[in-house]
Amino acid sequence: MTEHTEQSAPDLRLVLSALTAVMDGDRYLDATAAALVIGNLAPATFRQIASRAGFPKAVKIGKGRKWRRRELLDWADRERERQNHAA
Repeated sequence: MTEHTEQSAPDLRLVLSALTAVMDGDRYLDATAAALVIGNLAPATFRQIASRAGFPKAVKIGKGRKWRRRELLDWADRERERQNHAA
């Protein structure tokens, strides 16, 4: 007899956010996908970074805030460059 263990199915929103984050092209990302794009960040860490001056501004679409993928990638590149120069 084989033992069946239940595993929770992945949250569909998380899966869709992850897929959106890795797709090429400029698109609007929710906070989950945006956090994945700039470094697989925890939600609280992303919210903290997103509140900093110089971080790309979110656009309100429907009930949520969205960030342009290209702007996030450009910001991340500038941050890496800035940190490399500071080191």
